[in-house]
Amino acid sequence: MHDVVVIGAGPAGATAARYMSRLGLDVCLIDKDEFPRDKPCGGGFSRGIVDDFPYLKTRAPEFLKGIARVGILHSPNRQVALEGKVDMAVALRTDFDKVLFEEAVAVGSLPLTGTRAKTISFHSDSVTVDVTGGKSIKGKILVGSDGVTSMVARQTGLNTRWPSSTITACRVCEVPTKNQNILDRYTENLNYHFFANLGGQPGYGWIFPKRETINVGLGIVGTHSKGLPRVFDSFIRFLKGRDLLLKNSDLSSAKGGLVPTGGPIQQTVRDRCVLLG
Repeated sequence: MHDVVVIGAGPAGATAARYMSRLGLDVCLIDKDEFPRDKPCGGGFSRGIVDDFPYLKTRAPEFLKGIARVGILHSPNRQVALEGKVDMAVALRTDFDKVLFEEAVAVGSLPLTGTRAKTISFHSDSVTVDVTGGKSIKGKILVGSDGVTSMVARQTGLNTRWPSSTITACRVCEVPTKNQNILDRYTENLNYHFFANLGGQPGYGWIFPKRETINVGLGIVGTHSKGLPRVFDSFIRFLKGRDLLLKNSDLSSAKGGLVPTGGPIQQTVRDRCVLLG
């Protein structure tokens, strides 16, 4: 029996697994995917995160795709743009998550990838996780870091569903672009942009330029998300019209995703389980 079973090896799960393993705990890290794998995401985060975690700083060349230094916020009518200097690290989730996963495994976490957790059951002294392939994994503690549609959250009753007003539906694409074309449009500062209430819908759009890609995305609050495909297509046409994207940009890899935007859930702990991420 493991000390801790972690379901979900994304940033939250892998980081928790790493620190628990370093403390000498026996940790099993489960994920439905094999690594590396991608996730719909802008791929931008505070530069300070890299500086605050030495093990990330050491491996930064493996995932860091630039430092975007100037943020530009556009008003809903596009007539006003406010600039601010805030350093943002930009990365590809494929690379970033792989590094975090490898760091957890390197200090002793037992990886179980390509394996989906199906059901969980609690006992007086343990938790059992039934996974694909007919196997069962037992641990003293369960960490549920399996994302916005968390099976752990549902089966424990900690979060059975997200009200549509507390979730944002997103569409995002990592657009391959030559570095010089990126610098011509976004300068060496890699100016990044936010657009408020696109198409009159409650939400936001963004552009995060990186070394060899431009990440473009759009999010609309769940109560209005049926309009997402139409507004996304309109957003892309707008960006091409402003020459922020090349006319022949390839957006065939665009993906959808969900983001909780209504604040944290009220309870994240129950019995032998804690939710993360």
